[in-house]
Amino acid sequence: MQTPSNIPDRTPSPSPHGESPARAFTLRALVLGVIVTTIINLWLHHAELTLSGRGHSAISNTSIPLGAFDVLFALAAVNLLVGFAAPSLRLRRGELITIYTMSAVSTVLSSSGGLHFLLPALTSPFFFATRENRWAELFHPYIPDWMAVKDRNALTGFYYGNREVDWGAWLAPLASWLGFLTVFAFSTLCLSLILRRLWVDNEKLPFPTVTLPLELTREGVPLFRNRLFWAGLALTLGLQVLNTLSWNIPQVPSLNTRGIRLENWQLSPPWDSIASTQLSVFGFAVGIGYLLSTEVAFSCWFFFLITRAEIVWGKMSGWSLGAAQGALSAFPWIGHQGAGAYLGITLALLWMGRRYFASVWRCAIGRPPKGFEDEARVYRFALAGFAASLAAMAAFCIAGGIQPRTAVVFLLLTLTYLIAATRTRAETGNVWPTGPDVDAYSLMYTVAGTRIFSPADLTVLLFVRSATAAQDFRGACMPHQLDALKMGPEGGLRVGQVALALMLATVLGVVISAIIVVTLFTHLGAVARIDAWRGLAGLRAFDAASTLMHTPRDPDPAGTAAVGFGMLTVFALMAARVQWVWWPFHPLGYAMANTPPMNSAWVSMLVAWAAKVIIVRTGGMRLYRQALPFFLGLIAGDFLGGGSTTLAAILFGTNAYPANW
Repeated sequence: MQTPSNIPDRTPSPSPHGESPARAFTLRALVLGVIVTTIINLWLHHAELTLSGRGHSAISNTSIPLGAFDVLFALAAVNLLVGFAAPSLRLRRGELITIYTMSAVSTVLSSSGGLHFLLPALTSPFFFATRENRWAELFHPYIPDWMAVKDRNALTGFYYGNREVDWGAWLAPLASWLGFLTVFAFSTLCLSLILRRLWVDNEKLPFPTVTLPLELTREGVPLFRNRLFWAGLALTLGLQVLNTLSWNIPQVPSLNTRGIRLENWQLSPPWDSIASTQLSVFGFAVGIGYLLSTEVAFSCWFFFLITRAEIVWGKMSGWSLGAAQGALSAFPWIGHQGAGAYLGITLALLWMGRRYFASVWRCAIGRPPKGFEDEARVYRFALAGFAASLAAMAAFCIAGGIQPRTAVVFLLLTLTYLIAATRTRAETGNVWPTGPDVDAYSLMYTVAGTRIFSPADLTVLLFVRSATAAQDFRGACMPHQLDALKMGPEGGLRVGQVALALMLATVLGVVISAIIVVTLFTHLGAVARIDAWRGLAGLRAFDAASTLMHTPRDPDPAGTAAVGFGMLTVFALMAARVQWVWWPFHPLGYAMANTPPMNSAWVSMLVAWAAKVIIVRTGGMRLYRQALPFFLGLIAGDFLGGGSTTLAAILFGTNAYPANW
């Protein structure tokens, strides 16, 4: 993770193999990008809000968004046929990249961690308020009229369904929060513009999540002519179809490779403490793992097993019993270690890249080097945009009643987490891009306790937490924004063109998506026919906040120490990698191991690591490259199978075997 400190002395240019910027960035691509985004949002919301009892694949919640990928695959196939029949009508590579990145960035804001958490939060404090829970006293005085839905008829429709939407009651809260969500997405785009050259051009990070989408945009799609690709695709697609058939026709045998837990076997103490550990294999996760360096893949599963050993030791020694601060604040404090690791990653990157950032600043405010004028304009725009968006978000929070210091600390902590999540994604693929259990909100009262926060802080931060995806980074678009900036030049797109397309998709996408979500909730009912985990997300959040208000917490020294331990561990692992080239333990693997998704992904990482080591040692990099299409096929087959069976479940009322959870 060494960070070059200088800025190259040439302005960035599109790939020499790509189209010219004028031919790559077209109105046709922008219109198609918005249309595709709308279609995926319809697909996503119907799948994730209505199919909970019948199974579905998550349409946007994996590091390569399933919905955007499936549409790109279909467009690539259709584009081949159009190229034969009417070559002048085929989509150029830059146009395919524009459509894919617009839909990927926009649709992640719609699902878990995004609108599926935010909109229930806007309704819960008033709908679920009762005399017994005293929410009217605890929360209502601190919620401005423009921040939540208070109309009883609108709330009844949202939760019980069979009503028409009262858009008058929704207008002010939706306008307020969609505006905040857009500004937050703009702030992360500005950060991505600042980091792009450092991570893409200087450090040349692998960005494993763009490898397959870029292959599908190549002229003639050479990947489609590779038999190993189709073999890998047939394997995971076949498993997906077989297991879906088994779910619908019990007489059909199944071959389940996921959801297998140690609790399926009778475990005696202390091993029963890790009964929730999964032994699942996901084809797409194996494919992504093959694209990683062996050090990263090894570190992911190795450090995860270390966390299991810590849990077993805690049970044996009794250290994990009698925690006074709740389930998270108990040995081995995995969520706290993960929080410290994420903070440590960002702090280390800022320190190691300090000369680069100083050069960015000088380039933006001074006279740029010759030939670097375009990049200087990007830096000026990004720095000014980030400062303005941060100020706007802080002002929004303060207007909502949050203390200024609380608002600024929360926003900076959330962005710090997101930078680490984006870096982790760029090097590990981060199969399910969620963060540690201890998010910025939890970290603040872990370190400082709850007494320094006003009731308005604890109340309004629940809304802001949902709007910033602080609970669940699957709803954050920054990793996808940086992916887009990596992909754009390969199709002849300039950085500014990519940024414009992403913001257009974000603004239109969140508005269209919010209309779809509110309509679905009001027609079906959050407590009637909507998936309960999403429909009751706001209830869970305010229940937890109610507990904090009724039972204030003191600072948690043990949890805070665990955060410090996680941070120091990252620093030590980074220093060791700088000192010793052979050092096999990667700090990003440690960070990943202390987040919930690794419980599902660790076996896949182990399989991918073992396969890559065997292949490289047997035939070197030549054999690795020859085998690569097979592993790309594993990704494609899982996503195509999951998307098609989920679509069939929506249209025909069947069951669907989940591809990615």
